[in-house]
Amino acid sequence: MPEHQEPFNPFTRFADIVPTDALGSIRVVMIGAGGIGAPAAICLAKCGISQLEIWDFDRVGQENIGPQMYGPRQIGQPKVNVIKRMVGQQSDWCEIKAVNSRYDSSAHPEAFDNADVVIAAVDSLNVRKDIWAGLPQDGRRRLLIDPRMGAEVLTVFSVLPGLSNEWYEKTFEGEPYSCHARPRQPFTPASSPAQWWPKPSKLG
Repeated sequence: MPEHQEPFNPFTRFADIVPTDALGSIRVVMIGAGGIGAPAAICLAKCGISQLEIWDFDRVGQENIGPQMYGPRQIGQPKVNVIKRMVGQQSDWCEIKAVNSRYDSSAHPEAFDNADVVIAAVDSLNVRKDIWAGLPQDGRRRLLIDPRMGAEVLTVFSVLPGLSNEWYEKTFEGEPYSCHARPRQPFTPASSPAQWWPKPSKLG
């Protein structure tokens, strides 16, 4: 073992572009631990977030194994508990609070009181409306991040409540801002990926 060992710093590779010291004091509350929420939780912790609260009422099902970060051995377990273990194994500096419950602004009006950043990682516009309605109107500056993912499209809205209300509320009206897990147009033989590549030329 070398006599001099550098202090442990997992952020050296991106220290010049990510303000890890500042991120360490930010408290993030994320609603949803599915296709967006699960990888987002792991990436946030690896970037230096040290206070993360995740809400999701769902349990891992076999339909989650392919598109999400869960494995067959985790079927039946609450998603938030699985993510909490994943983050703890890889980023033990991050304190995770796992809330295995459905978010409802009327039942949990205090959910965002201490949040600096709120992430709406859900698959329903109605739930997004409820998250928006649940943000406290107390004058504290909070950032709402609303990623919406369809099969081939990802849109991310970053909103400062109180400054961006009107335009953001219009996105609750549906297309083209809705979110779903299916392609907007199903593949047909004429639109399949095989049709996008040039045919190989014959040799000789």
